[in-house]
Amino acid sequence: MSKTIRLCILFAVLIPMLLFYSSCEDSLDINEGQIWTPGDIMSMLQSEDITQRSRIDSDNFKFVSNAGVIITAEPNSFEFRDGGELVNGDIDFELLELFTKSQILQYGIPTQTTQGILESDGEFLFTASQDDKPLRLANGKALNVQVPNSDPNNGMEFFTEGENLWWQDDSPFQILPNVGIDTFSGYEFTFDRLEWVNIDYFTKFDLELTDISICAPEEYQGDKVQIWIVFQDFDIVLRSSGTNLPIGEVVSVVCIVADEDDNFRIDIQEVTIEEGLKVNLDPQLESADRIKELLKELD
Repeated sequence: MSKTIRLCILFAVLIPMLLFYSSCEDSLDINEGQIWTPGDIMSMLQSEDITQRSRIDSDNFKFVSNAGVIITAEPNSFEFRDGGELVNGDIDFELLELFTKSQILQYGIPTQTTQGILESDGEFLFTASQDDKPLRLANGKALNVQVPNSDPNNGMEFFTEGENLWWQDDSPFQILPNVGIDTFSGYEFTFDRLEWVNIDYFTKFDLELTDISICAPEEYQGDKVQIWIVFQDFDIVLRSSGTNLPIGEVVSVVCIVADEDDNFRIDIQEVTIEEGLKVNLDPQLESADRIKELLKELD
């Protein structure tokens, strides 16, 4: 059973419900009823554009990503989102592929659902346009996507995004084991929309769960704050209040504060989850480049 311990920091989380916390000793609620939008934090984290782009003939569509992900589509697969007219000629295709914990923290969607914690083997966002006009997949058409992995996890499932959470999707999805040098191994799926998708595994911790307290200094009351919990041994990134965490797991509690004058502060504390744990955050001023370096050290 979860041991409920009072939480002591109020921050905006991008999940369907708003959470609020009671204050801890020697610290104050950060929000006091005002809902902050941490857009400036995310803009800073995403200032380096890692989107991959290519102009491709719509009737001979094939895209190979930096990580070797192969995306193909049949002729006449794309149409204009406004009006539904089929597209001819070249289209501008974009892919955001996220495989590391720092990438997911900066650009993606936390690895969680309403049913539990997920471990990711890749998050992907597909978009397409022609002459700056957005496209979609035509009725009955789909992308075929192959994600290479020399040792695929047989427990992985296919998820799509909704309200900044992942939801199981019944699109065709295969796990192809490594059976030889000349054969493809990894994951293959067919998807009929241009949006976020994720290859995920419901991580089954055979451990007792508990809640932890996350406390911020009094002087940051009213500042914009983002908090994540990043697992050391798993590709798991949570935007979390510190609830229902497995006792004994090592995690990093990451706090980024949007300070005045476009400055940012960060604190990363590595802790082992235990009953009654209280994490006292003390974000320090750092450059945007240094913050990104610190996040990459979590991978």
